[in-house]
Amino acid sequence: MNQDLVSRLEQDFSGAKYYLKETRTEKTQNAWPVVTPTIALKDKDLYIIGNSFPENAAEFYKGTIDMVKKLTPKGEIIAINVYLDNFLRASTSKCLLDIFKAFEYGIKEHYSDLKLDFDSRLDSQRESGEWPTISWYYDNGNHDMIEAGEDYQRIIKGVSFQLVMKEK
Repeated sequence: MNQDLVSRLEQDFSGAKYYLKETRTEKTQNAWPVVTPTIALKDKDLYIIGNSFPENAAEFYKGTIDMVKKLTPKGEIIAINVYLDNFLRASTSKCLLDIFKAFEYGIKEHYSDLKLDFDSRLDSQRESGEWPTISWYYDNGNHDMIEAGEDYQRIIKGVSFQLVMKEK
């Protein structure tokens, strides 16, 4: 990933409501390196940045999934921004899908609690500028990440899911 982009995004996380900084271990003779992404919640936006090769993805992402389940129905998360370079493990893929589904369900619950019909919801979102969105950022030419984003886009239908090429 472009280190300038990572640095710029991480600088913006001062005062974040939730923040997990990226961690890394070195590859050893007996084990692959363990890498976890930066995860932050700031101003109703959840960010997942870097690479994701945790030793135990379910354990690593549990706190984030629980947070999304808890805060989205309250309107405290309205966007998810994913800036992953690679993950390529089924366990991480499942956890990301769990995060996206929790977000999708939470958005439906939030608007159900507000007792807004679909047209009123659209008008309300347009007026407030808060349109529930998952943005999947990818590097030009990273076909694995483009394909993964397209797969999630086919599954997640209750919120806008957009594929966005990263700026250099």
